[in-house]
Amino acid sequence: MTVGYLAHSAKDDCPAQSYAAHITGVWNRVARYAAEAERFGKYPGHLLRLAKQSALRHDLGKLDDANQAVLHGNVHRRSLPVNHVDAGCTAMMAEENLYAALLIFSHHKGLPNLAEQGNRMELMFRDEETASRKHTDQTLAELLKRHRACVSDLVPPELIEAYPGEQSVFLRMALSCLADADHTDTAAAYKQAPEQEQMPPLRAEERLAALDRYVSAHCAGRCMQPAVTRKLQTALLPVTARLAPARRRLSWRTCCGRRSGGSPDGSL
Repeated sequence: MTVGYLAHSAKDDCPAQSYAAHITGVWNRVARYAAEAERFGKYPGHLLRLAKQSALRHDLGKLDDANQAVLHGNVHRRSLPVNHVDAGCTAMMAEENLYAALLIFSHHKGLPNLAEQGNRMELMFRDEETASRKHTDQTLAELLKRHRACVSDLVPPELIEAYPGEQSVFLRMALSCLADADHTDTAAAYKQAPEQEQMPPLRAEERLAALDRYVSAHCAGRCMQPAVTRKLQTALLPVTARLAPARRRLSWRTCCGRRSGGSPDGSL
């Protein structure tokens, strides 16, 4: 097998992406996304720490020998032979970090039915197949050793306490940060997204002025009265202005199921 662990295989004119590059990229992106989102939250620190914890081991199972053989092109398959999510879930569950295990479990297929997962007891957030779980348990120590060798400079944040606010919103925001960071970093590796995300400024006042001009030109005598239109615009201005610092898109698509099909290179 070629020396060096991979996260994504070569595709078309794009070279393979190393495991270290992908984990570092997702770590940096998720930190930015979570930090921006937390500016509007009541409990700072929770989202950022959880997002980092999840990003660090979300692809741990890709370090498995069988998966590396496919990623390096030595074995030709459309998908990875070993569930690459189970290792990260197992590692986080061993550390009693259920939040991070849940996000890793969900980062390709969306949040599960938590009641059903709770009923699985010690198998919570683990692979459904006994053989797959056994394989993970047997190889986990080696996977963690390889992981530490690849990203030794990334230090996991401290274990977080239970989130004191609304759990469902918190978990969806955290999953959104992780899934968006994972997909965006993968897309950038395949030249489907820019390496540096530079979102345009919101320009709320200019946009409201443009809306006012449009309404005046096209709706005169047929739509609401101009005074009513202006009253609505004035009411909206403080809201749009407050959103300006958070102009980066957070992936609510994750919560709606549009990000549940794997990464841009298929199931690898």
